[in-house]
Amino acid sequence: MGLARFVRVTCRRPVRKKEKTANHTPKRNCLPPQKMYNGGETEERGRKPMRELPEAAAMERALVKKYRKQLWQPGIAAVKRYRLLAPGDRVEVPLDGSSQSLLAAKLIQEILRHTDFPFEAVFTAPAELLAEARARGLPAVPPEEARDCPVRAAPDCMSDAVEAVLAGMLYEGELGSFRPREEDPRGVRIIRPLYCTERRDVRAWCRYCGLPFVPRAADADPRRQRVRALLEELRRENPNVEISLFRSLHAVHLDTFRAFGGAEKPSQDVHMPVIPDSWEKGKVSVDRAASGEETGEARQEMRDMSHD
Repeated sequence: MGLARFVRVTCRRPVRKKEKTANHTPKRNCLPPQKMYNGGETEERGRKPMRELPEAAAMERALVKKYRKQLWQPGIAAVKRYRLLAPGDRVEVPLDGSSQSLLAAKLIQEILRHTDFPFEAVFTAPAELLAEARARGLPAVPPEEARDCPVRAAPDCMSDAVEAVLAGMLYEGELGSFRPREEDPRGVRIIRPLYCTERRDVRAWCRYCGLPFVPRAADADPRRQRVRALLEELRRENPNVEISLFRSLHAVHLDTFRAFGGAEKPSQDVHMPVIPDSWEKGKVSVDRAASGEETGEARQEMRDMSHD
């Protein structure tokens, strides 16, 4: 290093930092503006909001972005794990006005848009719901135009499967539920893309998009409502009780059930309790019993069962 350069470098005056005065104003954030969606309202966090997105675009963005872990990834996992779709399938996606059917339709639509899997989807809706479905970005047609579809998507979710299991055990005396993929008597394959999705996440998605949550017609069943109330009470102690029950459907030890040849096989002379005809599908009609309408034969059968 030459002498002149050494003197120039070492003798450089130190740079003083500018002191902030009382009238000093910080620089504005140079990051690009960002749109925040929360229940259909705009939140500004020091940035200018972007232009309003249409309702259909906001729903799709919330599905693949905001609720990616709660809705999008479980939907893709259900399709892959249970092999719900096959190449060349023509799937009918019915819209019955419920929020779960809307989410199932949006999920199928986004799978078509973001993947190269070769299948076709036909969105159907009643005449009174066609305009609403088309306004939300779904090219719906009347159900008569999708009669030749060999695959049909049902909007049943994980919560419906768990409630079906508990309702069957408590009121029907049987252990079972619907499967993510099965065939109906007509030979149509029924698939359930929301099989790994919880109902509370569907509610959150609707609330985030500013949509009212519309329950299904099956939710009005009083037995389902009592089971749902029981699950809500159990969820206070264990927030993941629904997921635990759902996992138990995939971890059934058949060797512990006598019906599947467990420790001992049931003999022919084993007396199994018979449910009286006066019972209404697993429950005793309290009003009829109190009014004395129960027959003597039914009462005797109930006594025999209590002694057994």
